[in-house]
Amino acid sequence: MTQILEITSFHSAASADEHVAIDEMMVPFKGSSNEIRSMFGPIGDTVIKLCHDIKGHNHKLYMHNLFTSLPLLRELKKNQIHTVGTMRINRCNDVQKQLVDPKLLQRGCTSIATSDDNITVLRWKDTKVVHLISIYADVEPEDTVIRYDRKEKKHVKVSRPFGIKEYNKLWVHILLIGKTERITPPSKGRPSPKSSQQPKKLSRQLFTVISEIRYDGKDHYPKKNDAIQARRCSDKTCNSRTCKD
Repeated sequence: MTQILEITSFHSAASADEHVAIDEMMVPFKGSSNEIRSMFGPIGDTVIKLCHDIKGHNHKLYMHNLFTSLPLLRELKKNQIHTVGTMRINRCNDVQKQLVDPKLLQRGCTSIATSDDNITVLRWKDTKVVHLISIYADVEPEDTVIRYDRKEKKHVKVSRPFGIKEYNKLWVHILLIGKTERITPPSKGRPSPKSSQQPKKLSRQLFTVISEIRYDGKDHYPKKNDAIQARRCSDKTCNSRTCKD
């Protein structure tokens, strides 16, 4: 994880909106860090550093499952940062036991588990199972979305919990921005023979007669030469060859 530099000057130059999202970008990095990590790990520490300027302002924070964990959300809740994000359920084995088995859930059904400090983990089944963890958004109010059923070969209505709707509302825009601003690092070292560009093959050059000579009303008979093989006709619309001597 790269070290965050001059983060104070960044926040002093930018004002955060009510809805804030944290996403990652993979960049080449070599080196080591002597920074002491907390109980949240390197990823959790990075999230807390990025959010240090929005503490106590009731911002809504969106993250995907790389960042979310139950200890991190408890810390963000103490700082009055309302968080919602997808979750890797294997990070909360105790919560997983309280949820309904995914095999027993039908499409559109939701199973929830809420902690004593009011943090909700929900399991929702669409075409696949989705896990969401949130401080402020759970199941209600539900809405319906249109999905295509491959077995029945028709569109059906599927119930969707409020937490999923709240997460998708902003995250779709984040994905679009990520695609348009994708950075490709420059390649280093000597280029390999496979990556080097192959020279383009030159097409056969045809010698054509200019229009002033072709249509001047004079008969320009072809001159015979000592060529052994016939050449292609100089007219681009003709695919035949000239006669040999």
